[in-house]
This record gives sequence, C-alpha cells and structure tokens, in this order.
Amino acid sequence: MRRADVELVATELATNLVRHTSAGGCVLYRPAGDGIELLAVDEGPGLRTEGAFPAPHQGLGVGLGVIERLATTFDIYSTERGTVVLARLGSRGRRSPPSFYWGAVNVPLGGGGVSGDGWSVAVENMSVAVLLVDGLGHGEGAHEVTRTALSVFCQQPPTDLRDFVRRVHAAIGVTRGAVLGVCTIDAAEDRLTYAGVGNITGRVLIGGASRSLLSREGTLGTEVKGPTVDVVRDDWAPGAILVLASDGLRSQWDPRAYPGLVEHDPSVVAATLYRDHRRATDDATVLCVKDVRGGPG
Repeated sequence: MRRADVELVATELATNLVRHTSAGGCVLYRPAGDGIELLAVDEGPGLRTEGAFPAPHQGLGVGLGVIERLATTFDIYSTERGTVVLARLGSRGRRSPPSFYWGAVNVPLGGGGVSGDGWSVAVENMSVAVLLVDGLGHGEGAHEVTRTALSVFCQQPPTDLRDFVRRVHAAIGVTRGAVLGVCTIDAAEDRLTYAGVGNITGRVLIGGASRSLLSREGTLGTEVKGPTVDVVRDDWAPGAILVLASDGLRSQWDPRAYPGLVEHDPSVVAATLYRDHRRATDDATVLCVKDVRGGPG
C-alpha cells in the first residue's frame, strides 16, 4: 500500500462529497489488516446505476474510476436515501478462503476524539467470536472502561459466554459501567450463541428473515454483584449476517428495508445503517459479520 494512493483516494472521496452532495456527508476511516478502510457516506440524492456499479462519469464523477482502480476492495450502495462508497487499500496477497467477512463503523459523539464504544472479532477455523462494548456515557472515562473489556476479549476470546461476562465484570470493577453484546458462531455446526447485557441491539439475518437477539437488562461494573446473564442459542447458515449496534443507533432499524443491501460488503451495511439511524447524542457503533461460505455474496 502506497501512502500516495491513500491520499489520492481520500481526496477523491471527500471532493466528490463536496461537489455532488448538497445534503453533505463524511469520510470515515479505520485500520483494516495491513491497510486502511475508507467509507464515504452521504445522504442523497443517490446515483443512477448501470449494472452493479455506477458508470464512472455518473453521479460521483470521473474520480470514482480512479478510486476503483487503486482499491483492493471497492463497493457502492446507493438509493434515494444516499450513497455509501467503500475503498479498502492494502495487501493483494493470496489468502486461504475465509468463512467470515466483517466490518464496522464506530463514530464518537460529535465525530471527533475517542469513542466510548468498541468492538473486536476473533476467528479460528470455522468459528468466530464477536464483541461489542458500550462504556456508559462518552469521552475518556467511557473509552477506558471499553478498552478494559476489549483486553479481556483479546487475551482469551470467549467459549463460555456466562464466564466471559463475569470476567469482564470483574476486570471493569466498580466504575461508571458498560453494556455489551457477545456472540460466538460455529459455522461447522450452524449454531450461534449470544449473550447481551444492557441496550445492545442484535439481529440475525438468514434467507430474508430477520430475528432479534434478546439482551438482559443490566450494567456491568456498577456494583459488586454482576448482572444476570441469559444465553440465547439460534440457528446459523451460509450467507447469514449478524448485526450488533450500540444505543447510538435508534433501535427500530431493519436491513431488509434496504433492497439488496445484504449482498454488499459488511462495512457498507454498517455505514448505511449508521447514516440513517444514528443518534446525535451518543457514540454510535454498528458491527456486521457475514458468513461467506460458498462466495462473498
């Protein structure tokens, strides 16, 4: 990955927003493997498309072709609500076919500074463990609580979800507290296991159906005794998508309301839901994990 390529792609994405979207928008970025992921997110009026992607001369202008040529992963989703453009730059080296793709958007309150939300994904063979944490409030205090929870996950990804929640509660100590959603997916057994504490929203999308994952009321780290933990078990399948979101998103969202969205990169799914359902009063995070056995979709 060349720094000049990243600078050019970021400049083209931002320039397109200024020139072609009167409603405004933003460019989000995060490290991705050995590279960087850039997402241009706007609120309309959408692109006229021919086939899978807009023609380079339409909508966003000729710069779109430059972005597509330089990116190792390129994706667009556009409706009358707006457009999301993904450009991921990094290694083009060969890898073993993965079982899962994932992507996320994590935006702090006001768009700058540290976020009180955090997420992590750990994959081993045909299994994946997923964590989304929301430290109560926002700013440095919430950020530190979330970092502690993420360190527990990174040191030992969960197998027993009740035990994992207890370990996070003990690590946080009596602090401002946090809520979380933690999930393990066994693709070999087509089985999902989930535990949620507090106002984390979870959905599983399989074959056009959307099922909610229920969390237990409570907060970690605000008292000596930890909250009660319920473990939910559900079916999983090739092509299924897990979506977790913090309460920085309004809870009444459904990816099925967006034609064709689930066929796109998980980061595009996350950015689209963030754009349309974010709250202006809190950090906001959307995390999507997609089973891509049989093809990326």
